[in-house]
Amino acid sequence: MNFVELVLPTQPLIEGFQRPQIAAIRGAPTYVSISLDFIKKEIIEIFSSIGLDSLGAVLFRKRPGASSPIHRDLILEKDQWKFCNYGVNWNLDETDSIMEWFHTDEKEKWPIIPMNKQGFILSGINYGYMGNTDIDATKFTQVESLILKNPTLVRTDIPHRVKNLDTVDRWCLSLRFKQELSWEEAKKTFLNITV
Repeated sequence: MNFVELVLPTQPLIEGFQRPQIAAIRGAPTYVSISLDFIKKEIIEIFSSIGLDSLGAVLFRKRPGASSPIHRDLILEKDQWKFCNYGVNWNLDETDSIMEWFHTDEKEKWPIIPMNKQGFILSGINYGYMGNTDIDATKFTQVESLILKNPTLVRTDIPHRVKNLDTVDRWCLSLRFKQELSWEEAKKTFLNITV
């Protein structure tokens, strides 16, 4: 399995947090890094109790019908991309959306290192571009999918994407950690807070 539902508070952001005004272009997903100060201390402490140090948080906004490109996650560290094998995601409004994982032998497109490197930077190795209009769907085999409702540990080191199936914007918080764990190690680390 490429996901594990977790026993965590369903609202991870501090009271009074104002969602940023980020605009999606042509329905493509948009995301912004936010300070860990906006995450409830109780959640940071839960992760600390299982030996994890929070590294960064990203807030995703997806318009109705929008899809992220099929990708694998990367984190920028000291001007180098490193693989990010796992994260914890919250669907903040319980909008209808699906996360899908794929197998493919398609060519990978690595991101460029941004010139403005402030704060936590999450990116991905893409297979095609936003909306996946330029990929050959016959070269991707879906291996698993999840309707994300609960806080969930998700695998991010294999090709995956998220589609907003709802008629309203989808907002998702994704938290990442300093510990470089394989997917199997991550599942074991989170064992005590799984559903």
